[in-house]
Amino acid sequence: VRVETFTDRESGTEATVCRSSHHILLSCQEFGVKDRAIVQSIIKDIAESTTLSGVSSFFAAPKASSVPPFKICIFQDADLLSESAQHALRRTLEIYSSRLKFVFLVERLERFSAPLKSRCFCVRVPLPSHRAVASFLRSLCDKEGLPPQVAPDALLQTISEKSARNLRRAGLALECLATHNFTASLSPSTALSLPRGEASPFPLPWERLCDEIAVCAFRQQSPRALSECRGMLYDLLSVLIPGELVLGRLLTTLLALVREKQPKPRAAGASAETPGSSRQAAGHDPATVLVHAAAHFSHTLKKGSKEIIHLEAFLAQAMRVLHLADVVKRT
Repeated sequence: VRVETFTDRESGTEATVCRSSHHILLSCQEFGVKDRAIVQSIIKDIAESTTLSGVSSFFAAPKASSVPPFKICIFQDADLLSESAQHALRRTLEIYSSRLKFVFLVERLERFSAPLKSRCFCVRVPLPSHRAVASFLRSLCDKEGLPPQVAPDALLQTISEKSARNLRRAGLALECLATHNFTASLSPSTALSLPRGEASPFPLPWERLCDEIAVCAFRQQSPRALSECRGMLYDLLSVLIPGELVLGRLLTTLLALVREKQPKPRAAGASAETPGSSRQAAGHDPATVLVHAAAHFSHTLKKGSKEIIHLEAFLAQAMRVLHLADVVKRT
């Protein structure tokens, strides 16, 4: 497997491509706003450089040849492609279907265009269990020479839980912990542990900044607070953090803060109602309204081109909901 950098001739945008003799792995998160031109250029370049051995079907009998019958293009996070890029991908797919076979990895199927879905066979693959993730991490430790005394099972289980069963993030977190341990300790046999502060892989730096934005919006609902949040949002977008991830993290943190500050339910004999309980009974639960607002701006974020506008609009809506619900004042 070799890693290459593909540069689009027209736009000059670069994209990282992982190649082998049979597969090509593309990460759609790196394409940016010019994903349509990059997708067409990459597929055309790969198809023209692919030599056929006379077989163009999955089910045809293979021939005795060292040349693969076709190459498999794997698009990771294909649902993050823009609508125009997905339409261009459909047309390109039909042209080079004899030379290339396509695999699209998506997290949310509703963001994948209907014409592309009609040309694919959809298979739902669940996330691995915590036991499977811990077993995968143990196999990595065995390959890298980390005995159970250095990487105990409890640590691997903690990494699996904090990474939300994401194999890639769990593997990178284990690598980060091992690197930090070897640089901070003179003895390589010292047991690994989760560091605190900025050295910890949980949460990531962009997740910490999202949490700061959510806390700022939760504590103070004012134009000044919104202006401060706007600056932090620009910091996130300037380092190419996708707006969809930022929106999801903001919602998760805001919901955790709201649930933490909500009053506990009264006993069965209590009849008094608080202003917050009356609002919830009337269908104005702030958590529900926040989820509805996040779903709305997730849709507008996909349709629009300026992510900062939709993220700032979500924060303004969240501040309004929190101000009307008086979540902070009731505590």
